[in-house]
Amino acid sequence: MDLEGLIYSVLNRPTLLFILIILATFILEDPTTLIVGHLIATEQIAFWEGITPLFIGIVLGDLGLFFLGQFLGEKFLAKKGIRLREIRSLSTLFWARIIPGMRITFYPLAGYLKYPFWQFLIVNVASSVI
Repeated sequence: MDLEGLIYSVLNRPTLLFILIILATFILEDPTTLIVGHLIATEQIAFWEGITPLFIGIVLGDLGLFFLGQFLGEKFLAKKGIRLREIRSLSTLFWARIIPGMRITFYPLAGYLKYPFWQFLIVNVASSVI
């Protein structure tokens, strides 16, 4: 089976496509977003078939960064001798989602600093929608 045949076989299996989009966002979010956008624009998949797993994958990936900071942050930062202050502003987390490269720093940091989970989740979902 050639690559084109493989792609079309995945497009004809909605459940598999749903799972692959979610997993792909964990690896490379921006290219996955572009590919899903292309598939929607060329009407190879329906809007909700692409946006829903994309959104779920993005939010789950960000929550993974948050929990990584909660559970491993202290061990990592203690070895480095780093002392941190608290994140006081919801807008900091909002802008960290939008500015490329900032999430990898701020989301684990929010988890490490015990930022309230529900506030983090609300800001994360809201900024992901935008």
